[in-house]
Amino acid sequence: MRILWLTDLHLDFIDEPRFFQLIEGIDEAHADALIITGDIATAATWPVWIARLKAHARVPFWFVLGNHDFYGASIAETREVASAIAGWLTGAGVIGLTADAALIGHDGWYDAVGAEHPLRFGMRDWQVIRDFACADLEQIKRVSLGLAMEAAMCLCQRTVEAFDLGYKHVVVATHVPPFREASYHLGQLSPAHSMPFFSAGVIGEGLLEVASAWPDRRITVLSGHTHAAATLEVAPNLLVRVGAAEYGDPCVAGIVEVA
Repeated sequence: MRILWLTDLHLDFIDEPRFFQLIEGIDEAHADALIITGDIATAATWPVWIARLKAHARVPFWFVLGNHDFYGASIAETREVASAIAGWLTGAGVIGLTADAALIGHDGWYDAVGAEHPLRFGMRDWQVIRDFACADLEQIKRVSLGLAMEAAMCLCQRTVEAFDLGYKHVVVATHVPPFREASYHLGQLSPAHSMPFFSAGVIGEGLLEVASAWPDRRITVLSGHTHAAATLEVAPNLLVRVGAAEYGDPCVAGIVEVA
């Protein structure tokens, strides 16, 4: 099975001709399915873009949300909208792709572990997502870690469930890279002060624990957020891929082949 992977499309930054160029690229990939790992647009517009992509892509379609997709709303409000849209992986369970491979996903979040005051790394999240209304460091850390831990628990439980069902390979879709070693910027590892907001170590720790407990099974994580491509083999059976992206120029992040 051939899965087309897109990430960090930021479709609010493109015009109509560029949208149809993206559709052309999707068609030319001749994929059996499509996965988007977040940052589709903003809270007000991503559902419209998802509907348009589904109308034109003509393949099975799944997605998770990224931090930008919550811009202009709260986490709860955005999730309520997403819960009514088919293909949102956070609200789904284990999805069988082939006899041996399954798909799971969760929007995820950066865990803010290690963030210190004063903030050297400002994110617009803290002004435009209602859960971060006061932009106080302690609130940012508390909310972020809570979201990341929720995602970690969900992803680990679903991975184990997939393995219990007999699947040998689990593809995990999430937005934020689950390991700092996979977080790059301008060809180098992201600076230490940005890592708390560019990675979700609590998710990585959980997935590594599951991978260690099931050494004869495989986990492939697809993520985005950093806009920089990276591939990290965390363990012989745990691979993390991060997709490259550029504002105004959405493109295919990669192809995933599952047997």
